[in-house]
Amino acid sequence: MRLQGLVGTPPRLLTGRAFVLLNQEGRGLLVKLSADKKLPAMGTSVAVVGTLKFDTRELPYLSMAKSDLLSVLNQSASSSVRQIPWLAPGAEDAWSLVSATGTVQSISGSTISLLVEDAEISAKIKSGVPYRASRLKKGDEVIVTGVLDMSSEKPALLPRTADEIRLLAHASTKTESVAAEKPHGLPGWTPFGAAIGAIGAIEGVKKLRKVGKKKAAVRA
Repeated sequence: MRLQGLVGTPPRLLTGRAFVLLNQEGRGLLVKLSADKKLPAMGTSVAVVGTLKFDTRELPYLSMAKSDLLSVLNQSASSSVRQIPWLAPGAEDAWSLVSATGTVQSISGSTISLLVEDAEISAKIKSGVPYRASRLKKGDEVIVTGVLDMSSEKPALLPRTADEIRLLAHASTKTESVAAEKPHGLPGWTPFGAAIGAIGAIEGVKKLRKVGKKKAAVRA
């Protein structure tokens, strides 16, 4: 089959001789090259010929043999960022260009765990992307754009450049904002049950005061 689209990944992002081909809607397809072919630059518009195959997870990819052609097109092209259901991404979402806004849960090496729409996803920073995951802290709010790798058991978001990882709010800033919104009186950390107990204690003191006043009146 012959496909035309935009090269959506830099040469060092994926292992092996492969790149992601994106269409205008942001849907992606993994293209595996034969050893004699060079990886095209990200952002290049290309036409590829190959055989459609499926991997062990039943995800489609295009396999190019030595006789298959890869042509660079002299035309501009663009690709949109897709919105997907993070709780249940489907096979059709594999290798799509997507964006996720979430809260940092943890950082392990170059992998950032994010909570996005009640789903925990991983954003993996590959060695070719000049960004240190340690710059982020737990509780930071970020937006990450990249291609969705579903080749493993747990889907992972692969940012392609450092600019595709943007900090929206530091954890400390978010905490201060929440604290500023708390009303005066009971501390913001007081559990609801403790607040009820405090109110009950106040009512008890009021009753004791009333009883004391009645006794004093009788004695008089």
